[in-house]
Amino acid sequence: MKITNRELMRTAGLAALHLSEEEMEGARSDLEKMLDLAEGMHSIDTKDCASFDIPPLPVSALREDVVQNGSGKAAALKNAPYANEDGFIVPKTIAME
Repeated sequence: MKITNRELMRTAGLAALHLSEEEMEGARSDLEKMLDLAEGMHSIDTKDCASFDIPPLPVSALREDVVQNGSGKAAALKNAPYANEDGFIVPKTIAME
């Protein structure tokens, strides 16, 4: 399957890739091979293959959700790298003007 420049640029943009002209040609070739492989899978005869079903999880595999009050403020702050009596201390990440 042939890929147009527009499709290749769109795909590279969605993947946040900045490709040189040489890299674009390599990427085009790779994508075309992948799409050809996927198209070829349509011709595989699977009528005699057994279906593959994922068994359901047992009903008791997950614990019941129980509302709790937590372990308390002191226990939560005990292992914090930076904390005071009011809570966690975190570095400022947004400058206020």
